[in-house]
Amino acid sequence: MHSPELVAAFHVAIHDYSTSIQNALAAADLKKAQHISHKVLGLCQIFDRPDLAELCESLENAKSLSSASIELEKLLARMQ
Repeated sequence: MHSPELVAAFHVAIHDYSTSIQNALAAADLKKAQHISHKVLGLCQIFDRPDLAELCESLENAKSLSSASIELEKLLARMQ
């Protein structure tokens, strides 16, 4: 079990990374969005969030900007 401070830091990091992914997609940089998604995937695995990790993996493996955007929306919805 993680301390409340670590869990809070996890949520801040996920939010910040999500913003970075949104910015990468807005700039049509799929590779960057995928790279950031891989980092988020690792964090989700560390914090035992397989539901989020699965969405991050889908985002990381997205073949187009539109599919990456759809996966990001799913991730953002799950985080709320």
